[in-house]
Amino acid sequence: MFKRKIGMAIAVLLYCGTGYAQAQTRPMQDQVRLTLDQCYRLAEANYPLTRQRALIRKTREYTIANVAKGVYPQLDVEGTGTYQSDITRIDIPPIAGQTINIPTVPKDQYKLYGEVSQTLTGFGINKQKREISRTDADLQEENLNTDLYQLKDRVNQLYFGALLIEGQLEQNELAAKDIQTGITNVEARISNGTDFNSSLNKLKAELLKTEQHSVELSASRLAYTDMLSLFINQPIDSTTLLERPEAPTSTDSISRPELRAYDLELKSYDEQLRLTRMNLYPQLSAFFQGGYGKPNPVNFLSTQWNAYYLTGLRLSWTIGGSYTYKKDRLISANNRRW
Repeated sequence: MFKRKIGMAIAVLLYCGTGYAQAQTRPMQDQVRLTLDQCYRLAEANYPLTRQRALIRKTREYTIANVAKGVYPQLDVEGTGTYQSDITRIDIPPIAGQTINIPTVPKDQYKLYGEVSQTLTGFGINKQKREISRTDADLQEENLNTDLYQLKDRVNQLYFGALLIEGQLEQNELAAKDIQTGITNVEARISNGTDFNSSLNKLKAELLKTEQHSVELSASRLAYTDMLSLFINQPIDSTTLLERPEAPTSTDSISRPELRAYDLELKSYDEQLRLTRMNLYPQLSAFFQGGYGKPNPVNFLSTQWNAYYLTGLRLSWTIGGSYTYKKDRLISANNRRW
């Protein structure tokens, strides 16, 4: 009775554990090969955050293009209409009986004009702004790479976990073959009367444990591959062969996206401080203004509507930034220490 129960249990376990063995004995042309690099690419393509990479690059292009237009000639159009309570009058007493009348400016005044200005010293500031835009976009992309690096780490755990279980299955199958060989030898000795049935029962019990362990390992491998299938959005079944990657070459350098993101963040602080320093310098621009007004802005004695124009250079110097520049440097230094 005991022999019959053991035999039935072994048959059931062998039937349940044939899935993995059939996959290993299946013809090579029927097996689907999957490499670790393919898993990386598929997982990254299936990851929702990957779509942000294209958006970051497009935003960088648009931002840099907009900043570059800051050195183009700028056109301003303005119009004013005013009424003032008093005007300037010049009263000259009669000379030799002749009265001299000097026209007075009307109390209502109007002006409509357009001005074109071109910076002459803002090219360096504009270039610095473009560098800041590039660095900020690169920093965003490296932060995204940090998230994807964690995704690769998760893929590694699943991929190598499945490979580890496959190795354990192979060892377990070798152990089962050794036990089966021992069972054959013991059965032969029992037939010759040189051994006991108790020895045979012990070996059959060990074989039962081995086959049960194979079923457990196969279920664990299936759990790993099912999870990996969700990450890469590709089906993985018993016909899929996970190729073992080559051992990575050792190197003294450390290349991680977190370190590159940290370097870019330090670079961003330096570039922002450089832009703050450049804004402290005087700015020079050329301008041309043309319009129509009453009275004529360039001839105050004219009381009629007239066209006019004026051109020249304009120097501007905002010194308010010099009050906070020292603190800005301290803030930048503190940020670099974080």
